[in-house]
Amino acid sequence: MSPGSKHAEDHLQSAARALLVALAFVLPFETPICHVGPILITSSELALYLALAAWGLGVAWNLARGATRIGDALRSGARDPVARAVVLWMVVVAVSAVAAPEHRPAALKFALRTLSGVLLYFAVRDVARTGRDATLVVLGVVGGATLSAATALVENVAPDAGLWRLFRPGAFAATGLRRTSGAFAYPTIAAMYWEAALALALAVPALLPLRRTAPAADRAGLRGAVGGGLAGLLVVVLVFTVTRSALVSAGLACLAMLYFAREGGAPVRLAAGGALALLIAMVVSPLTGHQPDARLGERLRWWRDGEWYRASYALGHARLRMTTGTTTELPFSIRNTGTLPWASDGPEAVDLSYHWERKGPEGTRLQFEGLRTLLPRDVAPGDTVDVRGLVKAPNEPGRYTLRWDLLRRGVTWFSAGGSATGDQPVDVVGRRLHGTRSDDIVAESLEEWMAPPSPPRRALWRAAVRLWWQRPLLGVGPDNFRRRYTEVIAPAPGGQRYSDDRIHANNLYFETLADLGLAGIATLAALMVALARVGRARLQAGVLAVACVVALGTFFVHGLLDYFFEFTPTYGLFWLLVALASGGWRAPDATPEPASSQP
Repeated sequence: MSPGSKHAEDHLQSAARALLVALAFVLPFETPICHVGPILITSSELALYLALAAWGLGVAWNLARGATRIGDALRSGARDPVARAVVLWMVVVAVSAVAAPEHRPAALKFALRTLSGVLLYFAVRDVARTGRDATLVVLGVVGGATLSAATALVENVAPDAGLWRLFRPGAFAATGLRRTSGAFAYPTIAAMYWEAALALALAVPALLPLRRTAPAADRAGLRGAVGGGLAGLLVVVLVFTVTRSALVSAGLACLAMLYFAREGGAPVRLAAGGALALLIAMVVSPLTGHQPDARLGERLRWWRDGEWYRASYALGHARLRMTTGTTTELPFSIRNTGTLPWASDGPEAVDLSYHWERKGPEGTRLQFEGLRTLLPRDVAPGDTVDVRGLVKAPNEPGRYTLRWDLLRRGVTWFSAGGSATGDQPVDVVGRRLHGTRSDDIVAESLEEWMAPPSPPRRALWRAAVRLWWQRPLLGVGPDNFRRRYTEVIAPAPGGQRYSDDRIHANNLYFETLADLGLAGIATLAALMVALARVGRARLQAGVLAVACVVALGTFFVHGLLDYFFEFTPTYGLFWLLVALASGGWRAPDATPEPASSQP
């Protein structure tokens, strides 16, 4: 090889390595950049494509010089069970997309996204050949995760700042409790990313290049403090996402690092133990009621998800009579049958309102929102409050149903969550009054007009099985569950049909079964088995290798309750970790500090 050729090869290799580290750092910060035809390019995707382009140029350069024989590369890959499973996964996704009976362009687009992830796997395997290379990539992931976690802390202080519109259209809440996502588009995506990064952060104490001239005890303490600080930050923001499955995965990751990463010595054990203790404390405290805000505790009690906003109404007159356009007060009582208290004032208050519904020859007509009445006081769960509801009669005479409803400001109507309304028949008499706004009236019932809550997981899983049964071998096409589930899922309790095409099966395995059929689920199983076998061997290859295996495992654990292949930050990190966890490198871990070391 001539010096010039070797120099060019080194430059291409360095560029690919630098761009992969940069990709690892910027993955969390995905924001739209531009459109290429119908395809939207984001910042994370651009970084991914640049890294793949640099790696591809290096491969092409070696092929052009004859330095790499394609046959040798193929034979080497054929002996690698993980590489075989990865290639087979790509083939199944592509074939399923081509064979998709509906939404084929969207399925093909998803197949191209999968191809970029598969290429990232091969790029990392090729470029990160040494422990130093792998360490740089992992530190890039930890650095980006730490910075994105810092944005989550800023979001808690300034949740309404315009900065967040760069990453997502709005905020997220559960039981009125804001869910943090920082620079990520969704809290669940943020949680999946941070829980995987948590395992990597716990390996940082074993990688810090501290000078040997410092006392051993000081070095161990500093390593543990740095690792514990990084891990503690990630644990805090994980709790702020209010993603319950992520808290379980994060706890298992800490336990796994405590058990398997013994080579890291006391600093790694200190960081992992401290992170686990912090996580337990932050979860147990709201569950036991030892904090002023009980909403986090309610969110963590998954078995009571459907009981947050519930009310029963003790109404007075059996049938009312009102004159068109008049306003009156109606006395009755309301009992809080839910699990959350009702505030009577402030931005999180619960207001009393109503809907007018009329059935006639032209069908059901709905005047959705009426006047609002403030509650006279706060109402605890199980308590009853007497109110005088302010109500204005419709402008057109007829027979109506007055449907009393409660509204948590900025969060939800109680009826949207399945709580029954307080219904009273009303005869509206008098002359027809003009001036009713056209957008006050819709040609639907309240149940039809009200957007149903998200389907429960069990209903989504049943829908996935029904879709798979339609096309058992190759499924309905990659990423098509969210476009097809409305055909087979049962309606909401109020009779509403689901229509949100952003909803996934909330399970990696059910979604794979529906989208890719038996071929897809068998290939995913083959990939998991291959990774498990390689990962078992990698547990003996040093702390960083253990961290990569544990971080990858969080995706498969969290995948029991969520799906991540649609989103660039998570699928990018997933394929990056597949490469790192199955690579043959050995990280240059720092030597553990002996307990008896002297300064």
